[in-house]
Amino acid sequence: MQGQEEECAPLPALLSDKGLSDIPILPQGGILYKRRWLFHMSTEFVVLIGFGCTVLGALIGYLNWRRVCNNEIKFDAKDDGKLRSDIGYIKRTVDEIRLDQKAQEKRINDIIERITRNEESTRQAHKRIDQIQKQ
Repeated sequence: MQGQEEECAPLPALLSDKGLSDIPILPQGGILYKRRWLFHMSTEFVVLIGFGCTVLGALIGYLNWRRVCNNEIKFDAKDDGKLRSDIGYIKRTVDEIRLDQKAQEKRINDIIERITRNEESTRQAHKRIDQIQKQ
């Protein structure tokens, strides 16, 4: 059994054994059966079809991968744009808060200055009242 290979009988012999000897045979190995051409495929042809399907599958997979990557880039860009606009909004808000804080500090400083003047005025008034009481 090892080393012994069965040889396939040629196509005309197979057809004549089955009682189909009246079917025309093409020189390439194809046969005409019920008004359709049927081809006997050689091993090389089958390997070539398998290789072609493999290459086609790899190409389709690569193109799908590229499409998914492009979609991910678009989604990432959209998210990045949202984040940038949110950060811009936060920066503007922080700047407004700083301006409000500076205005508040100015008002507080003005009030402190007024309180200081009132305290001085009150001291002078007390001194005068004390001088009036001594007399």
